[in-house]
Amino acid sequence: MQRLAKLGVPATAVLVIAMSISGVLTPDSYPGLPSTPYLTLLLTPIVRAALFVTGTIAVGLILVGGFLSRRTDLLRIAMRNAAAFAVFALAMIILTLANVMAVQPWQAFDLTIMTSFLTQIDEGRYLLLQVLFSGLTAWILSRAQRVIELMFAGGAMFIAVLLPSFTGHSTASVSHWIASATMLLHLGAMTIWIGGAVALVFVRHDAELITKLSPIAIGAYALLIVSGGASLFARVSSWSDFFQDRYMWFVLAKMAVAVVLGILGFRHLRMVQTKFAGNAEALFQRTLAVEVSLMLVVIALAVTLARMANP
Repeated sequence: MQRLAKLGVPATAVLVIAMSISGVLTPDSYPGLPSTPYLTLLLTPIVRAALFVTGTIAVGLILVGGFLSRRTDLLRIAMRNAAAFAVFALAMIILTLANVMAVQPWQAFDLTIMTSFLTQIDEGRYLLLQVLFSGLTAWILSRAQRVIELMFAGGAMFIAVLLPSFTGHSTASVSHWIASATMLLHLGAMTIWIGGAVALVFVRHDAELITKLSPIAIGAYALLIVSGGASLFARVSSWSDFFQDRYMWFVLAKMAVAVVLGILGFRHLRMVQTKFAGNAEALFQRTLAVEVSLMLVVIALAVTLARMANP
């Protein structure tokens, strides 16, 4: 985990810079209404990023440690990440209410309002389900012995990560279903693609395991690119506004990093296929470190985009 934390330093820097220049830290101002405090605006994308990272790592470790190999040490790390995801989901409940109420995070602890939010509002229900599903995942992984238990844990964690794709659009419009479906595919593909790569950080150079994971990663990457394009077309209401908006530059930056990662991934696979006979472990680890760092940058840009208004 210490090594992964080091790999996350560039992404953290990108997230801070992206938030600063994107305008997401500038509170909306409406006559007669309070503005959201800076701390609430700052913590929301940071916790959202931590939520997605821990969920993605948990899914990837369950995939690699539970299905592609039988590594109990990886499943223990997955359990800790699922538990961390539950904690961050609880924090997101508080921060979401703080954004709605335009108050500091500690001022959002109103039991009546929170109960209403978690039981009557879709976003609140999804956040509560994230807590429940990730908590269930951690509990199952703490005692899992059979494949069926791992299937339940992996499914619950995957659902927890994907739940945000159902929020953010009017349920009465056809565009809601198109945007939700494309975002569901996009988040799912990103989770498998990034989660699988991050899981390799915890594994020594195992050519057989990497060969098993590669087709899954390639398929997830292809789906990521296609669904990302479809999601953009479904969400942008005015292309003339899009090309004049800061939103475009973040989309292009995310696309550029994704293309670079595709090239690196192809080279990585070729390295495993042709160079593993020699002493390629150090080269493999360096390439993997670059890939994972860039993947975390993609998450940082995605979190920033999620906070920006569509053109």
